[in-house]
Amino acid sequence: MKFLGIYGEKCNRILFFIARYVEELLKFVIIIGFMILSGACSDDSIPDCGCESEGVYSIPNQEFEDVYGITIKEQMTGELFYKHPELVDEFFDYDEYNNRFWIVQLTPNCGNCRRVFIVCNESEIGEEYERLKKKGVYDSVRVQFSGEVKRPCRIGHLPADMAYGRIQLNYLKNQ
Repeated sequence: MKFLGIYGEKCNRILFFIARYVEELLKFVIIIGFMILSGACSDDSIPDCGCESEGVYSIPNQEFEDVYGITIKEQMTGELFYKHPELVDEFFDYDEYNNRFWIVQLTPNCGNCRRVFIVCNESEIGEEYERLKKKGVYDSVRVQFSGEVKRPCRIGHLPADMAYGRIQLNYLKNQ
């Protein structure tokens, strides 16, 4: 009997050791799994489109003057208006871009060319432009502006001579 008792005690120690090892291993796997899942669920990355994204280019941009011949003054000039839902844009008419300020630039020496910027930081637009928001007012104001242009998140098929983007304004003033 004593022989079985010693053997039984050694077996119990081995089983106890294995149980503790498995318990510690299981805790480790759970912690690692939690860390992996929590890292996968939190998305601290910067979006690739919209107002929270990185800028694609700035206005003014020296490259536009060098390559396309658009002067700095021309780059900083546009028409500011408020896009009411009734104003239909044939290429870019999405609900999320209605009821927002837009800046339109027509390119000199190109009758159909235009660049359209939908303003991100509308709270920075002064009160002198609030009248454009009134229903039935389809007016625009010639402005000088500068800012960081960002990709819109939703865009359809456009002719090659038109461009649409979001803009984080740094500067806006009546011309």
